[in-house]
Amino acid sequence: MPHVVIIGAGPTGLDLANKLKQKGIKDIIVYDPRAGDYVRPGLLDVDIFQRAEAGLSLPLNFNKQTSHIRDIEKKLYNQAILQHILIEKKQFVRLSEEEKGIYVAYQNEQHELVEEFVPCDYVFDCSGSKRVLAHNINSKHERNKLSKPFVTSPISQDVIIKKHLIAYLKIDNDLALKVQNPIPSETTIFSGKTPLERAQALEKLRPFGWTEFTIPACYHTHFKENKNCFYIECPNNLPEEQKQAWLNIVLSIVTDQTTIQYEHMKSKKGRSKPNFTLFTVDPQQLNCFTYHEQGLPHVVILGDGQMEPNFVLGHGIAGAFERNDILIKSMVVSHEEITSYDAQEYNRSEKIIYYNAKEYNKSVKDAIKMHQHAIIDYYKIRKIDFRAGANGVKPYYTDAITQTTDPVEKALLTERLEEITARTAYYSALYTIAENSVQLNQNNSADVLEALTDAKQVIEQALSKLTQFEQREATQISQRLIINFKNIGYQALQQAKYGLAIKAYKEALGLHAINGIKNNEERLSTYASLIVCYRKTGQLENVLAAFQEAAPFLEQASDAIKKKILFHVIKIIAKNLNVPMSDNQRLKSLASAASILDTYHDVINTHLAGSLKLELNKIDDAIAEVHNSSMPAKKVENCPNF
Repeated sequence: MPHVVIIGAGPTGLDLANKLKQKGIKDIIVYDPRAGDYVRPGLLDVDIFQRAEAGLSLPLNFNKQTSHIRDIEKKLYNQAILQHILIEKKQFVRLSEEEKGIYVAYQNEQHELVEEFVPCDYVFDCSGSKRVLAHNINSKHERNKLSKPFVTSPISQDVIIKKHLIAYLKIDNDLALKVQNPIPSETTIFSGKTPLERAQALEKLRPFGWTEFTIPACYHTHFKENKNCFYIECPNNLPEEQKQAWLNIVLSIVTDQTTIQYEHMKSKKGRSKPNFTLFTVDPQQLNCFTYHEQGLPHVVILGDGQMEPNFVLGHGIAGAFERNDILIKSMVVSHEEITSYDAQEYNRSEKIIYYNAKEYNKSVKDAIKMHQHAIIDYYKIRKIDFRAGANGVKPYYTDAITQTTDPVEKALLTERLEEITARTAYYSALYTIAENSVQLNQNNSADVLEALTDAKQVIEQALSKLTQFEQREATQISQRLIINFKNIGYQALQQAKYGLAIKAYKEALGLHAINGIKNNEERLSTYASLIVCYRKTGQLENVLAAFQEAAPFLEQASDAIKKKILFHVIKIIAKNLNVPMSDNQRLKSLASAASILDTYHDVINTHLAGSLKLELNKIDDAIAEVHNSSMPAKKVENCPNF
């Protein structure tokens, strides 16, 4: 039976297969329905091939001028064939739950899908971002109502533009050279242009869904005669049928040509190549890379499945090769058997691959840190570029409005200027929040509260003008602001600055209400602190009003938070029974108390009956006195308990 199964015959899977074979493992099989048919677009740096050669200690005879992803796939595929590695056009179906192996499927001569069980000891998932093994294992856990072992998360929170276009074109080389820098220089592009012409150029991008006030990243690589490969950022919602028009408009702006003459490169006869394709880049990372269940194959996730790359940085394939080496180096081969330094694992079966999964996960996580930081830094810089663009374009739109004589265009530019003003004010508010969050101390809490409150109001006013990305970001910022306001409130409460604390806690609660943040425990914690402040300042009516606001969220709350809120509410109600007040006020207070005692009877008896014995007796006596008196309670509104 196959000792090792590799799912995926891309660069990662083929590199791993070749290295395992060189390590001495003979029983290897690679499954991929597209194996041998390599048409994947994308240019590669020469160092990727050099890295592959170094890893295999073999010459791959690659083109040192220009090479593509499909070229390295072909080279690695041919090397695998030379090493007699079995590669079959079959697709992974599922991991067996009963036997040590997997199921794959293939189409028979009748074009029917036929499943086949393949016994094996180890399965390496080299399916890239599809992560077919990881998804299959997660599905099994979900069916069994268990937590999923594999979880993906974004590497960067700053990915504003996710969609990109790759286009292989035959185009005049002099024209293509104008698209040389990944981030086009707008100073060069708009040199000699009037503010109106600049605004008009940017407005041509808007109907496609482009939300930024900069030119999309657009660059090319020349690889033969007048053949060039272009990469262009696109609106995230750009439909397939508009990619041609988008290519035209971007090239027109960047090259300053009204019309662009080019031809799409045709695929060779009988072969379809994706030479003009939209693709999405939003790098995700996996929380762990290994899985094993007793009696089933060991599973290892590799390559892009561990961490998706950013194609601009060109680290995807090189990083995958590096992490393959980490796996290979963890193995020891002896007489065609892969064994471990751990004597307990040696010779358990005829042929074993043993590795320390915990150590492997740690080593891989260490290896990808640099790539993760590179991705995070790239998107931070890109976000700065976009926001600088909005800030920089404001005076041009202001002047453009005065230069246009077209009333329709004037109205559109005026509306766009309002958007620019709102968004740049939002960016300033974010800076204010970040700056003041760091500077908070015991001596400046009032100033910080004022600055953060002003920034919060700016965000609320700008919200309708923000992009979808910025609106999501604003929600996250609001969640952080809640923490900031609570920190100010806590600090003020400790210093007995109750007025300041009340303002801060009310700002926090206002954000909960506006943004629909569903962390009710956090919200109730804020209500509890607000009620403490009201109690300390003897504001019974405000305590009761705050309790009424909090009440809808109390039902699902923990006993600890219920106990805290009820303690302070009962305390102030009892204390105020000694304070002179009108009959109407007294009845309202006691009606609230009676409702609270009835609704939260179990919590009070369990947690507060001892600590609030005097207060509870006092309230009970007062309620009894009302029932036994001739006080005209029926005339009091909102007192259903009397």
